[in-house]
Order: sequence, then structure tokens, then C-alpha cells
Amino acid sequence: MIRKAVILAAGKGIRLMPLTRTTPKEMIQVGAKPVIERIIEISPICGIEEILIVLNPQKKALLDRISSWQMMGLNVSYCFQNKASGTAHAVYLGRKFVGEESFVVVYGDNYFESSSSFVRAIEFHQNRKADATLLLHYIKEPYHSGLVKLDQNCRILKIIEKPTVEEAISCTIGRNYVCVAGLHILEPLVFQFIEQTRAGRNGETWLTDTIELMRASCHNVYGVLSPEGVWDIGTPEMLRKARSHFRRSTKNG
Repeated sequence: MIRKAVILAAGKGIRLMPLTRTTPKEMIQVGAKPVIERIIEISPICGIEEILIVLNPQKKALLDRISSWQMMGLNVSYCFQNKASGTAHAVYLGRKFVGEESFVVVYGDNYFESSSSFVRAIEFHQNRKADATLLLHYIKEPYHSGLVKLDQNCRILKIIEKPTVEEAISCTIGRNYVCVAGLHILEPLVFQFIEQTRAGRNGETWLTDTIELMRASCHNVYGVLSPEGVWDIGTPEMLRKARSHFRRSTKNG
């Protein structure tokens, strides 16, 4: 079983301003609970026993919630990413926590319907003996998302962050674009490739670039489609969609 998870929660939530001036985006609620709390609840169902949250030191509300989880006996710790240095750097901060084990990386501002996505990605990763497995989902619009091109065996052929219209066309199945869904299963090998990842805009290094380096170096990088809905609530539109879906599913359930 995979026992450890790193949750990324250091982003500023600029696209959700002014809401995120007072509330960290990971603490925004879909239903009665913050999205990050749903991840915390799902994790033990999948066998995850230890969680490290990488957060911005300015997120006091999130820090307070972590303290309350610890008082409840949950094995949750944290470290700070003191400046915006990108998702690859945030994962690298967890290298001592991870050690030599396989681990899960979750973006803390993603809303997952249930544990099904976690279970499917973990089982797929272990069955394929993969070096990296990315949970994927379908989207209608390719903008502001990392897209993936897959072959018929679910092997990733290309990862494109914020693609052009021409690039996005190659990342479709049917009429839908295939998008990174904010859940990765990784081997400790990834830390070597983070060290090789070049910084992009604003000096930030991105995990998608790291995984693309792994793929280009002939490591086993796969994508598995989510069996359920996943919403990145980092924009007002996606937050509305996640909340709307929650209301419908609660009403119908």
C-alpha cells in the first residue's frame, strides 16, 4: 500500500480574489466542508496513513485547521513554501518526509466526489509498476489547464501546460480534452528530475515539466481517467460548477 501523501496548498488563489483575501482557497467549502478537508477524509480509505501539507505561511486559517486535525489524532504535518516557487519545488520540500516510498501528490484546491479516483490511480500505478501516474479527466475547454496526450495503452506521450489551440487538438478523446486532474502517484525517482527541471516564468518550477522530463527519459509515465467528477476550484466558474454538482448529487442521493 501507498502510505504517504503530500498535499500542495501554497498557492495564493489570485483567480479567486477577493474571496481568497480572507479565506485560503483550500478552505473554501463545497457543501459543508472545505475541499482540503475532503481530501483528508478520503486519504485513510485508500490506505494513506501520513500526510504532509505544503503551505504558504500567510495561510493562518489553514494552519489553525491543521492544528485541530493534529489534536484529533490525525497524522498530519506541514512545512512552509516561503515564496511562490512552483509545484515542483513544493513537492521537493517533501523529499525527507517521503523517503524511499511511493507517494501521492494532491493539489489541495481540487474537489473529489469520493475516494474512487484515489483508489483507481493507486491501483493502476501499482499494477503497471509505473514511475508516475497522473489522474486525468475530461474537460470541454482547454484553457488554463495542463493537457495530456495518451496512447491506447494509457501511456503518456506528451504533457502540455497552457497549450495553444493547435497543441490542444492533439490532446482529445472524442470531443473532449484530456486534462490533468490534480492527483499524481509518484516514485522517489521524481526528486532527481525536479533537480533537473528548469524554472519558468517568475522563477517557478512546475511538476508537469518534471514529469515530462521523466517521460522524455523513457521512464514509465501513465495517465488514468477518473471514474468520477473532479473540479479544480481555483476559478469562480469551476467553484460554481463543483457546488452545483454537489447540490444535485445531494438532492438525488
